[in-house]
Amino acid sequence: MNKVITAMNHLEGEEKEELNKLLRNAPVWLLNACTVLNLKKGEIFVREKEPVQTVYILIKGTVKACDFHMLGVAYEFCRYEAVDILGGMELFIDCEQYQTTLITETSCQFITVAKDKFAKWMREDANAQWFHSNKMIKYLLGECRRERAYLFLQGTDRVYLFFEFLYERCDCPEICVSKITRQQISDETGLSVKTINRALSKMAEEELITIKGRQILLSREQYEKLKERTAEKIDM
Repeated sequence: MNKVITAMNHLEGEEKEELNKLLRNAPVWLLNACTVLNLKKGEIFVREKEPVQTVYILIKGTVKACDFHMLGVAYEFCRYEAVDILGGMELFIDCEQYQTTLITETSCQFITVAKDKFAKWMREDANAQWFHSNKMIKYLLGECRRERAYLFLQGTDRVYLFFEFLYERCDCPEICVSKITRQQISDETGLSVKTINRALSKMAEEELITIKGRQILLSREQYEKLKERTAEKIDM
């Protein structure tokens, strides 16, 4: 428990506030059952179809969810930021296997707990159950919104929507600075790298994005222009 308390005390800002909300009524037996896990960037810690054994509470860093399809093509469809609960949704729907592969996109720190202990906690702690349910519903609504939108868009228009979502996930309200690679954009949109390169060149020419070296910058004004472009094709 001491390591868990120490990790909690080292958090700052929104991460600390969110974790305090989640653990507000956490019983001592739960904290005693938790451990702290530190992982480096690029580590797979959950694999799709493997039995659910552990629930991970992400308290630092970013995690990406990835589906691996035929011919080794990977589709990155979601990112999780601290604080979030990973592996808990499966327990809520009585699923014994993890439903997606999770990979650390940055160095990450987790509080981990065995699935049985987590399930017991959720049944007994209405505050924690509300926190987790809120996160799950927001995630599902966001996924439905994006999937519906992607159905109506092709090529460059899909890249427009990708950057619109990227800006909405960005911490800075004025300008989003991203070092995301062409391959990562390809993985997340399902488009080829060649198509991504053409789309980015076109967007830069039309001043919808700004490319500086390996960075892609997206201002509030550019974000609004992208929203106008996508709104012409779909009703968001």
